[in-house]
Amino acid sequence: MTETVPLHSQPEFYLDPASTWDAMLQACEQAKHSIDFEQYILSYDAIGKKFLNMFIAKAAEGVKVRLILDRVGSRKVCDTPEIKEFEEKGGKVFYYGGRSWLNVFAWWKWLPRNHTKVMLIDDRIVFVGSACIEDSMAQWRDTQMRLNGILANDVKTEFDLIWKDLKTKKRRKTYYKAQKNNLWRYLVHQPGTHRNPIYRELRVQIRNAVKDVLLVTPYFIPPLRLRLALHSAIRRGVNVTIMLSEKSDVAVADKASRSYFPGLLKRGVNIFLYQNNVLHTKYAVIDGNWATLGSTNMDYLSLLHNRESNVITSDSFMINSLLNHYQNDLKKCIKVDEMYWKNISLSGKMNGYWARVMRWFL
Repeated sequence: MTETVPLHSQPEFYLDPASTWDAMLQACEQAKHSIDFEQYILSYDAIGKKFLNMFIAKAAEGVKVRLILDRVGSRKVCDTPEIKEFEEKGGKVFYYGGRSWLNVFAWWKWLPRNHTKVMLIDDRIVFVGSACIEDSMAQWRDTQMRLNGILANDVKTEFDLIWKDLKTKKRRKTYYKAQKNNLWRYLVHQPGTHRNPIYRELRVQIRNAVKDVLLVTPYFIPPLRLRLALHSAIRRGVNVTIMLSEKSDVAVADKASRSYFPGLLKRGVNIFLYQNNVLHTKYAVIDGNWATLGSTNMDYLSLLHNRESNVITSDSFMINSLLNHYQNDLKKCIKVDEMYWKNISLSGKMNGYWARVMRWFL
């Protein structure tokens, strides 16, 4: 099939992993020169094998295919026959971070993880967002965005840098500063280099908010600085809304998130719980003129530890698209009120507070 999407066209959105996978595989099939793929979870199941076989086929055609997979999240594909064949055909793969069952009770040694979900095809087509590659996630509510030409240079530069880090086994001491653009920026948190630029930008925007702060995230386990920024915004009269998954894939994180509900409700925060399926998308919109979307959750792991990547934009088309997604998702939500908290059992409440002890790993 001939590629017909014009360069620098408006972003395209995929609102569940199944449609994301189809779009990514189709774009990979059309690749002529290169595929760079950075992913937290590439599972060894039907969809994972479909991606692996695509990478094998493209490498055999002479396309330069480079994979960066998280050692823990993508552990099931390590050393599989498909990976070995991929390398035999000329493909290259690096695994981010170590793992050792000797450290099973020393979780801090498992951090940081590479939590990004980015693909770059022929140095011009970018897929960025929150979707992993695993059959069980096919119908989750995720958001992956395709950009045609926009931010491709920044994604390429950042991928080359992390590739060099992994190849030389050296850790950068400075992070890549994305090119300044009036509408678009690509920000990456590279652990060990600097305070998370995505988190820092988010706090700046919340501190400057005058009307609305909308946060959509699977888990809400906010570090102190984020809580303080939100509290300050509320005191200024800013409307703060948080949409979460009522039931995510991490039960202990759900319990910890709920332990924050009393304080949030007391301050007037609007909290909505998505009912339809697992809400796994991660984005924020502030004052209707600034937005971010990517792999970053509103929790300690994403904001303080992991390698994460987000798009930052003031593009009106993208912002309006996210707001439309929010309004549609709102129809599948319940609003949290004081009775919701009161109806949680005492043991459930206590488990939530106990879960906060683990917040640095959630």
